[in-house]
Amino acid sequence: MPHEYGERRDVIVQAVIRLVARSGLRGVTYRSVAREAGVAHGLIAHHFGSIDALLEVGLLETIDSSVAGLDLHPSSGRLEDFASDLLEGVSRRPDHFAFQYQVMLEARLSGDVKGRLAILHGRYRQILRDSLEDMGVPSDDATVEMVYALLEGVVFHQLTHVDFASNSLALERLRSLLSMMSEAASQARS
Repeated sequence: MPHEYGERRDVIVQAVIRLVARSGLRGVTYRSVAREAGVAHGLIAHHFGSIDALLEVGLLETIDSSVAGLDLHPSSGRLEDFASDLLEGVSRRPDHFAFQYQVMLEARLSGDVKGRLAILHGRYRQILRDSLEDMGVPSDDATVEMVYALLEGVVFHQLTHVDFASNSLALERLRSLLSMMSEAASQARS
């Protein structure tokens, strides 16, 4: 068992992510998280103060790892490489994405969770907007929302069906559409 303060916190955060991904939010208690983490349940309150605070830390952790792990902004700058590692990224950290979706579903009920989700959506949208701009694709709000919704659907589909073939086809079609939009924008500027 880890002895460092930060290591214990991380073990607890990773435990709540796994627990929520596997069982949803309704079963999250001090005891269930402690059992999953292999620590005394008093450590949860000691490190986080409440289950809500722990969930917020878990959400921020999954946001950071998801944003860092998804290359929506290809270094090549080519549309052919846009979201090229999306499916692998989901497969590498399925619990992180499942945790986020569980929290999103719960957000229908809780105003506090909705506020935390605004952070997630804002960061994803900004990365997406920057990527589209760099590749010469119009990055107006409607285009960003369309691409964002499609990528969310692909991620959800990958989590629930693990279907690389059909999800890859959807991403290829999105790249084709974005390429046409880029060409049209380029012609309009000429």
